[in-house]
Amino acid sequence: MMMMNYYTHFNHDLVQCDFVVNKYIEDDYKKTIVEHGGKIYIFSNRNAQPIKYIKWLSNIIGQNKYDIVYVHGNSATMSAELYAARKYGVITIVHAHNVKTEHPVLHELLYPYFIKHYDYAFAAGTEAGKWLYRGRPFYVIKNGIDSSLFEFSQGNRDRVRKMLGISNESKVLIQVGSFTEQKNYLFTMKLIKEMKDRRKNIHLIAVGVGPLLERMKTYCKQNGIQEYVHFVGSKRNTGEYYSAADQFIFPSLYESFGIVVAEAQANGLSCIVSEAVPKAINVTGTVKFEPLDIDVWVQNISNQGINVRTNFNSEQTRQLFLSKNLSIDDDALKMQSLFEAIVKGKDIYR
Repeated sequence: MMMMNYYTHFNHDLVQCDFVVNKYIEDDYKKTIVEHGGKIYIFSNRNAQPIKYIKWLSNIIGQNKYDIVYVHGNSATMSAELYAARKYGVITIVHAHNVKTEHPVLHELLYPYFIKHYDYAFAAGTEAGKWLYRGRPFYVIKNGIDSSLFEFSQGNRDRVRKMLGISNESKVLIQVGSFTEQKNYLFTMKLIKEMKDRRKNIHLIAVGVGPLLERMKTYCKQNGIQEYVHFVGSKRNTGEYYSAADQFIFPSLYESFGIVVAEAQANGLSCIVSEAVPKAINVTGTVKFEPLDIDVWVQNISNQGINVRTNFNSEQTRQLFLSKNLSIDDDALKMQSLFEAIVKGKDIYR
């Protein structure tokens, strides 16, 4: 999603991108890429067939003669892409997106190769860069957004609530993110159960997909809260779902940044996030960083009214995000300049 935000704001006379995707890409993304002149390559399962993947990717790189191969990931497993690019003399950029890996043993095994074979290092945040590059230089790429896409809409609020069968009197929480251990949805489900046990009129909208989705659905059924938890899948129009909610929650176990927290603030929502989320994400001053203690979260949620939002207008919100270097228009221009500097062999870390 981060690169799609940038891609749609690039000047495509200057920067053109093809995308290599593992397993799946949404139809809307496909359409946008093709409309802007890009190509899409989808591999069935990178992790299950790494050697086949490397050969396949190497052929693509050789055929297209790219200036840059730009790899996104969380660990030294990005060595696969670096190895695929090795014989073509193409410039390589690696981009760290997290502060932990789900493959720690493989990460350590591949690390010596990884650290010697990339040309430039990017990171989603300072913490992610320090974790992956271990004292070596890196450049922080801000995950800017177009705040206008997430503006509050009363019409969307009414429509989404009606679609999900949620009354105007109900308080609605929203969490956006993949169903993985990192995003800590089990804590969220326990939170909803506790609030229902205390007879709170509460609902949750859960936006995302992932390997733990079915387990969370089973948990809801086993604990009698399935009526109050709305699994809506992966959505590109998340702004409409933010509008339906009253508060954003984000109990992640670890994060390099947490761009969805910024999106929620652009909608005017107050947010409760775990202490693992970087403080830099508090754009509007309405983010509370709390320990993962359910009683603390219940109290915070209980103190928040229904449809209470910040009073910033569209232009004020845009300027606020710009001042925090989280405006996608500004950030896309900076990335274009970075690409130009990299192709010219300049030192971007100075």
